[in-house]
Amino acid sequence: MQCDIRCLRNIGIISSVDVGSTTCRERILDIAEGARRAGRRARTRPPVLPATTVAWTPLSGFLAGDAVRVTFVDDDALAAIDGALFVLDGARGTVESAEAAFRAARARRVPSIAFVDDVGDVADLEAMAAALEQELRSPAVLVHVPWRDDDGVHVIDVLEQRLVSERDDGRVRELRRVPPGARHVVARMRQRIVDVCAELDETVRGASAVGIDVGAYELARALRKATCARQASVIPVTCGSVRAGRGVGLLLDALVTYAPSPAERPPALGTDPRRGVAVARFARSVDAVSAIALASTDNRALGRLTWLRVQSGTLRAREPLLLLPPDRRGSFERLFIPARGGFERVEEAGSGSVVCATGFPEVSAGETLSDVRAPVVFERAPSSPPKRGSVSAGPLAS
Repeated sequence: MQCDIRCLRNIGIISSVDVGSTTCRERILDIAEGARRAGRRARTRPPVLPATTVAWTPLSGFLAGDAVRVTFVDDDALAAIDGALFVLDGARGTVESAEAAFRAARARRVPSIAFVDDVGDVADLEAMAAALEQELRSPAVLVHVPWRDDDGVHVIDVLEQRLVSERDDGRVRELRRVPPGARHVVARMRQRIVDVCAELDETVRGASAVGIDVGAYELARALRKATCARQASVIPVTCGSVRAGRGVGLLLDALVTYAPSPAERPPALGTDPRRGVAVARFARSVDAVSAIALASTDNRALGRLTWLRVQSGTLRAREPLLLLPPDRRGSFERLFIPARGGFERVEEAGSGSVVCATGFPEVSAGETLSDVRAPVVFERAPSSPPKRGSVSAGPLAS
């Protein structure tokens, strides 16, 4: 059964922290899958795949309780990315290592979310957000901030105005009132979010003008709108620790809440090779099927796997397709959703899905597969800028 496209999030995660890109991605996957399964894999790690799918049900935000499938895609597969997550090194307090990647995402109008890893305190986090604004000339708003008390280090949810104590890797959370010493800081940051969202959302603008407090859900919806706007200029900033697993559950909630689904992104632009005219393929089932190849790998049990991002329509097993530019016909015998524990076989995959398939030989990264009656060739995505590591995420449907 196809995933509801509104639940999809295909996000490139660019990591610049000392923990390393692979470890960073694996830790996020561990937390998304749950502490018990992560413990069973502590001794034997699964191989790093071009794409990996996990399930996540957010506990905060206006999508709380909605089951989502999250697909982490290789960072070089820019054609599969609808949003970008930047993991920044809070210990060093610098954003220069990710500046080029930020600008590349901006050039492609890809919305960005920043996670500051192991940041010391609120002042340090504010300094990094200010540096982002200065370098990128875009508002960077803090949706979570760190707080230390006698019980340890926690995260404050600015929109909810609650201190969050996490257990079981973020799946169990205790909400408490904001400590008195942090209330003025949280109020200031929340007002900053209101001011930024008011520029794009009439409801927030009207409420703010007459002094009415905007609820957390309404403010989250407005912030999503601001983040996913055509210019993709607003950057939500969250924080925590990848090593300790602190704040990663809230980070995944933020990805689901603020990152766009494929349906909210601009259409994929290509060329009709028969007529020589530009065409657009929208992420919807009524469009002709089209997909772009991301990578090819070998699997001991399944053989040669071709990794695909479905750009439009519905990709079905054994359905004739046209491979361009080689101009060759064929079909995929089997389709799979890639997961850490194996591969889930499916008969079809809808728009926005990232899947792997077998049966169509000699498909290279960047090549286009499309309906034989409605051929299209997509431009190859540019290579991602040099960086110290990266990954990407997207949700799964039930």
